[in-house]
Amino acid sequence: MLEIGGATTQAGTGRRVVYQVKYSLAEDSQGARSGRIALARGEWHALTGGFPVNITSHTIEAVVRQAMSSEIDDLDMEALERSR
Repeated sequence: MLEIGGATTQAGTGRRVVYQVKYSLAEDSQGARSGRIALARGEWHALTGGFPVNITSHTIEAVVRQAMSSEIDDLDMEALERSR
């Protein structure tokens, strides 16, 4: 299991978004990704996650970070904050 945490800048808004992600890699080069982002007041929002394929132990971190950044870029952070 790979666990990464960090921050990314959301495209279009320039907003800094803190995230945590977990990824497990199966022997058949497939795996499962789950993650969450930090919202105001210390709350977390679960991300969709996914099942990337053709991943190796050498490419896993870059693929997971790219998937998380793409998902975060598509979020309406203001709407998420208001819904809490």
